[in-house]
Amino acid sequence: MRGKKHTSATRRKISEACKGEKSPHWKGGVRNKNRIIRRDVEYTLWRESVFSRDNFTCQMPGCDQRGGNLEANHIKKFADYPSLRTALSNGITLCTGCHTKTKWKEQFWEPLFTRIVKPNL
Repeated sequence: MRGKKHTSATRRKISEACKGEKSPHWKGGVRNKNRIIRRDVEYTLWRESVFSRDNFTCQMPGCDQRGGNLEANHIKKFADYPSLRTALSNGITLCTGCHTKTKWKEQFWEPLFTRIVKPNL
């Protein structure tokens, strides 16, 4: 079968055979809360508002990447401050590289990011 592809009809049958309760990964309909929150419309609108406010530019001092791979970073941790998850003042736009630098060091970067965001509000 190497190099051979299933027909579209066969692929549909395989797909149907593994959906929902038939899937070996089925967990009784339980969904990951984090995944549900991050796919919510309110959360998506928050991300778009953060990007728009920051002019689709990385806000890390010394990095002026515009567009491309941008991420909306929570200034105060997503897990620790549920009430601030969609607060515009709790978001900042970072490029992927700068966001990676700040992971697990949120407390160190929080004062700087707060100063950067405050004048924009």
